[in-house]
Amino acid sequence: MTGAAPGPLPELPIRVRRARPGDTRAVLDFTRATWDGWDYVPSVWRDWLEAPDGVLLVAVPNAPHQLDLFGRALTGDRPVGIARIAMLSPDEAWLEGLRVDPGVRTRGVARLLHGACLVWARAQGATSVRYATGQENEGSHRLGARHGFRLLRPWRSYQAPRDPHADDEDEEAHLEAADEDVFADLADDPGGQVPEDVAARATHPAADTTLGEEERDGWSGGGGELDETAWGEEDDDAARAGSLSPTAARRRLHRAGLTLDPHAGAGVVGDWWQRLLADETFLAGERLYEFRSWAFRELDEGRFAAHVRAGEVAVGVAGRAPAAGDTGNLPWGLAILPLGGPRFGGDRPWAALVAGDGDEVLRLATGIRDGLRTAIRLRVPDGAPVVAGHEPAFIAAGFPPADETLHLLARHLAADDPIDVGAPGSVTFEEEPARVASAPDDPR
Repeated sequence: MTGAAPGPLPELPIRVRRARPGDTRAVLDFTRATWDGWDYVPSVWRDWLEAPDGVLLVAVPNAPHQLDLFGRALTGDRPVGIARIAMLSPDEAWLEGLRVDPGVRTRGVARLLHGACLVWARAQGATSVRYATGQENEGSHRLGARHGFRLLRPWRSYQAPRDPHADDEDEEAHLEAADEDVFADLADDPGGQVPEDVAARATHPAADTTLGEEERDGWSGGGGELDETAWGEEDDDAARAGSLSPTAARRRLHRAGLTLDPHAGAGVVGDWWQRLLADETFLAGERLYEFRSWAFRELDEGRFAAHVRAGEVAVGVAGRAPAAGDTGNLPWGLAILPLGGPRFGGDRPWAALVAGDGDEVLRLATGIRDGLRTAIRLRVPDGAPVVAGHEPAFIAAGFPPADETLHLLARHLAADDPIDVGAPGSVTFEEEPARVASAPDDPR
């Protein structure tokens, strides 16, 4: 006679603390298996431990004498979940890297840790919190809805082809995985029934055992620091291997007549900013732009001017480089290229923002690609005027749209807003959340 199917596993209470170097082994053990090894977390973990712009959290079990689904002891010092709060500006927080050890699947760790992230984000001074996930990631959307997030307009990538002689298989696999990005491995929703013997082991009193596997070593290039090289300085030795340094890239675009003069006067910069403020594509994206790879924040006039000074704003008017003060009603295009920003492994250079007339933007994007002699990625609010009706031209020029969109979710975070951290005792903070992160200098 077959026994009844086991019921859901009980919620696992967690203790939340800031990550430590000693957590590395356990974190790499469960993140290196995400997407069959395409998770970016192992490559940025070390940088995240030291980065001053965020708070890296781990969740450890707060319920002794239990085993996970694989029969391993849930000891009180073993990380079973991680997440990071990045401060993109003094009041804008970005959630990323939420991962849960598959051994505690379905036990509410992601939900509890997500709530703890909001508590820590508010302690950093954040009044708005955002994150990104793939359109098919139902678990991530449910998690966001539970914690008061709303879906912003989806964004779609338009990806230029790479060098046909390059080996793209690994890079494309990474990009497909990365489109699921931040909250892909929530592991709170059952992936089918949990076998009865495994469910029984998960709540059986455990001996005090430790894992016997050897520590894995090796780091691939991490997120790195934002490039702050002044205009005209020599190439930085720390530039990503096999690619242009930020300075070299800026020089190529400047020589091609694509970028605004970094020394342009306030009137010219202000004129272009006013164009942006009236642009329907910019407004459709709620004035957000991809400030760093896979992270969006609000663009204001000060940040826009900083990108101009860095030589990262490419513009065109009616198929030509604009003359200073050219503010007529001619068709125009604009792109912001954070050339010194960090990229996760496999990601291509990207346009943080495109706006203006679709034909002009396409002409500008093609010029950027040809000038840099490398593929670039565009990402725009889905269906925005800059692409509406222009998709055949984008495809013909080598910028086909991605099949799926990236969803941005956001919530306001007032000082008195309730935050769901589960029933009393579900989440314990090892230290009182306090302001420990500092946003990048603004303007940089």
